[in-house]
Amino acid sequence: MNYLQKELYQLIKEEDTIFDFLQQSSLDGLWYWDIENPENEWMNPTFWETLGYNPAEMPHQASAWQDIIFPEDGQKALKQAQAHFADPACPYDQVVRYRHKQGHTVWIRCRGIAIRDKAGKPVRMLGAHTDISDLKQREEEMRKLKDLLEKSNKAAHIGTWEVDLVNNIPYWSNETKSIHGVPQDYVPQMETAINFFKEGENREKIIGAVTEAIESGTGYELDLQIMTHQGNERWVRTIGVTETEGDKCIRLYGTFQDIHDRKMAELELASVLEVTNDQNRRLLNFAHIVSHNLRSHSGNLSMTLSFFEREHDEELRKELLPMLRESVDNLEQTIRHLNEVVAINTQVEESMQVVSLNKHLKEALGNVQALMKNADGTIINQVEEEINVKVIPAYLDSIFLNLLTNAIKYRSEKRKPEITLSLKEGTNHFGLSVADNGRGIDLERHGKKLFGMYKTFHGNEDARGVGLFITKNQVEAMNGRIEVKSQPNKGSIFTIYLEKAD
Repeated sequence: MNYLQKELYQLIKEEDTIFDFLQQSSLDGLWYWDIENPENEWMNPTFWETLGYNPAEMPHQASAWQDIIFPEDGQKALKQAQAHFADPACPYDQVVRYRHKQGHTVWIRCRGIAIRDKAGKPVRMLGAHTDISDLKQREEEMRKLKDLLEKSNKAAHIGTWEVDLVNNIPYWSNETKSIHGVPQDYVPQMETAINFFKEGENREKIIGAVTEAIESGTGYELDLQIMTHQGNERWVRTIGVTETEGDKCIRLYGTFQDIHDRKMAELELASVLEVTNDQNRRLLNFAHIVSHNLRSHSGNLSMTLSFFEREHDEELRKELLPMLRESVDNLEQTIRHLNEVVAINTQVEESMQVVSLNKHLKEALGNVQALMKNADGTIINQVEEEINVKVIPAYLDSIFLNLLTNAIKYRSEKRKPEITLSLKEGTNHFGLSVADNGRGIDLERHGKKLFGMYKTFHGNEDARGVGLFITKNQVEAMNGRIEVKSQPNKGSIFTIYLEKAD
């Protein structure tokens, strides 16, 4: 047993003041210090356990705790100890901070008494620790709340509220009652207060936030809609702070602010920005459609005309004439659709039309017929006839044309091209897949930039890198999405999801 520990035991037996001191102290640690040999100090196990250390591994030396006390607090402690040594009437009682082994701060109330010899000279010092970290945490929370309330009071129409979770008693300030549209003598009830929040998503959010706050002690800040006592919708910002005792949340409190006018202005501004962004996006799409689609049509016409000029057999020339006529008709129809795009003014919804998916698909297949014939390939259309979708026709034609021409353009040199068109039905959308057996794309390498503008992946001299960019923007403008699966040297599957017709 350490000699200081033995000495302390003897003192407790002989000195009533020492025993009384221990009795009056609520201990989270006890220490006994040899003032004549300052490096020697005995600390009981609780002293180290409070700070997260294994007592068996810690030496009975003053330097052991001096390394973990906050330096400025250590200096204050030494100064106060010296004052106590000089004058017994000056108590040694102060709050210091230690750094816990796990890194967080432990607030300790440190009290001590000097043991003096017959001449009154301090030769030993007995001290006790009390962990007050929880108290300090509550004080910090109260400080933060006070700051919050002071800031909130500078704004108009802000109320306060609290809930005593021990006695299940809610409280609303007069301003909070005013926001809810209830009279000033209204007494809120635990069972009905939550019902002021608009039923559905808003009520679910506040219930979730309150439950989480009670269970974990975390606060919240939410913008939600309430229904006033008069039945009017109002946007409010509610802020909640928790007060805990041990592991239990005993109180919720915070502020309640009417932000309806500001929120409505924000929503209106967001709507205007969305309309502007949508118009800009559609304008960009239109410019791309003009350059990209007409270029594809002209290429198909040129190819068909080339076949016609090279073919001397009159019968075969006659067979090419319908293909030439169909290409011209498709070009004319595209120009007509482009004129429709020009006429779109505001919302995409206003230009959405219910069309037959297969009808537009067949028109696109006819448009690439010459290209597929030149590539000696096959197209398999598994899409049923009676499928209607809600789309912008010009966008749909552009999407089909781009996916089909890409499948032909990036065909494999090792096999004849084959394109398969299939359809899957979802709850609100149809998923049209365009599958090919071409070169494929390395998605690990190019996946993130696949739909970027001016991105190319196969080194074709005529590749411009706008087709997939256009397609993605057009699909999304029609409330859809596009997905891709691909493997190099095996092929690709592009799936576009189009909105079902009502």
